[in-house]
Amino acid sequence: MKINDRGESKLGCAVLIILFVFGIWVGLKWGYAQWDYESMRQEVSETAQYWYDKNAKTSKPIIDEIFRRADKIGLELFEDDVEVVLKENGLIIDVWWSTPIELPGYTHIIDYHVHKARFH
Repeated sequence: MKINDRGESKLGCAVLIILFVFGIWVGLKWGYAQWDYESMRQEVSETAQYWYDKNAKTSKPIIDEIFRRADKIGLELFEDDVEVVLKENGLIIDVWWSTPIELPGYTHIIDYHVHKARFH
């Protein structure tokens, strides 16, 4: 019988490969969620600047714009997920959402929040 000098076995290599592939798979899922977060952060920033420059009088068109931009990214938002506060000298936009990361036998929920404020 031949002795394996390196101390490795076929089973050990298979387990390491499976763990490596699983790690890549989870990393990609998390990466896509982070990409959506960064995209939404950019969209909210652009929306806040646009409506700040326009000196918005009501929050309804701002909320509609946020929902339109979230649809463009592929995020599902609900009425309670967007809050717009108009002030005399500016505006505040807050957007919340959760992204589920599906894993075998477990779903991890990542909560995101984007906050943008523009004032004179």
